[in-house]
Amino acid sequence: MTSASAARRAVTSVVVCCVLAATAAAQSWNDARTRALVERATARRTAQIADTALVAYSATANGYVTFLGQIGEGMHLPPKVIRTDQLALKVYWRAPGLSKQVIVGRRDTLLLPTDIQYHMDHLGVVQGNLPNVIRLGEGDEVKDVPHPLSAAGLLLYDFAIADSLTLRAADRTVRVFEVQVRPKDEDQARVVGAVYLEMSSAQVVRMTLSFTRAAYLDAQLEDISIVLENALVEGRFWLPHRQELELRRSGTWLKFPARGIPRESSPRTGSRGRSWIRSPPTRRSRPTPTSRACRRKRAR
Repeated sequence: MTSASAARRAVTSVVVCCVLAATAAAQSWNDARTRALVERATARRTAQIADTALVAYSATANGYVTFLGQIGEGMHLPPKVIRTDQLALKVYWRAPGLSKQVIVGRRDTLLLPTDIQYHMDHLGVVQGNLPNVIRLGEGDEVKDVPHPLSAAGLLLYDFAIADSLTLRAADRTVRVFEVQVRPKDEDQARVVGAVYLEMSSAQVVRMTLSFTRAAYLDAQLEDISIVLENALVEGRFWLPHRQELELRRSGTWLKFPARGIPRESSPRTGSRGRSWIRSPPTRRSRPTPTSRACRRKRAR
C-alpha cells in the first residue's frame, strides 16, 4: 500500500469519525437546547387552548377505515382486505377545547364475512394533537398515558433533537425539528416516537407515536401506531390535516393463528396528497375593541 493510499484512508476514517460524532451529539438526550424547545412546545399547547385569536373553526373531513386480516402459522402471506368503510364528517371546535364531530355520510364494502364493530373514536379526527392524558378505543385499548408535551410528560420522558428540515411555501420558510421521545421507565404506560416542532413558534407540525407494552389494556393487541400531521392555517395556526392509525390484534380463527388489522387513513385529494381536512378550516375571530367602538358609534 502506497503512502498516498494510506493518507486517503486516514482522511476517510477521520471524516467518518467526525460524522458519527456529530450524529451522536445531535441525539444527546435532555440537553439544554432540546429541553428549552420541548418546554416551549408544552407551554404553547396550553396557550393555544386559551388563545383569544382562535375562537372557533369548522371543517369537512373524509377518510377510510379498513379492516385487514392475516391467517396461518408465521403470518407469511400479506394481509387481505376484509371490509372497508368510507366516512364523511363535519368537524367543529370552539375555545377553550370544546369539539363536536358529526358523521354525515358512511358506506362500506364487505369482501369477507365479519362482524367487527369499531370504537367511535376510531371514526373521527383527533384534535389538539391528543389530550394531555391519552385514551384510545374509548379506554379499552389504551388509557391514562401521559402526553409527552404535558406538564407530567416533561418529567416522565426523555427528549433528543434527531434531525431538522425546512419547509418552503410561496411566502414563507418554516424550519422544523424532529424531537425523539422515549419514556424514562419503559415498564410504565407511555408513548414512544417523535414529535416535529416548528422552531420559531414551537407548535406541533407532526407526531408519530406508538406505545410501550404496559400501555396496552387488551392482551391481544400487538401494537398501535399513530401519525398526526397538521397544516398551517392563516400563517399562524397548525390545525389537523392528515391522520393515520393502525392497530394489530392477534387471535385465532378456526384454531388457526390469525391477526386483525384495523387501519384508519385519509384519502388522496389531488396534488395536495392525502388530507383529512379537505377544505381549509373556517376561523372566527373575536372582534377587536376598535371594531366594537365603531359599531357603537354607527348605532348612535
